[in-house]
Amino acid sequence: MNPEQLLECIQRLEARVAELELDLYTNPDMADRRARRQLTEQFKRQGLSGRKARDAAWRTLHDPNFTL
Repeated sequence: MNPEQLLECIQRLEARVAELELDLYTNPDMADRRARRQLTEQFKRQGLSGRKARDAAWRTLHDPNFTL
């Protein structure tokens, strides 16, 4: 593979990675995971253990009657 072909291949790969990242960040499942992770970290800073923080984060997002 000559340098020009290699450069073209790298550019195509970079474009494909950008497409995949866009798909990943617009995926609703990923948005839910990101929100849960942020809430989990927030609850850990408030003193909850890891498991309790994860549970509270999930319930905050999915249980309308949940209060901490």
